Amino acid sequence: MPRAVDKTELPFKLFKRGKVRDIYEIDDNLLIVATDRIS
Repeated sequence: MPRAVDKTELPFKLFKRGKVRDIYEIDDNLLIVATDRIS
């Protein structure tokens, strides 16, 4: 069975971490990463 993504650690400034989304700030842009975290 494939492993689920439950946490991200990217080399960008973490803007916000929610229940299923991590938002990173890259210059004037936001990168939204949806994870498989279970609340």
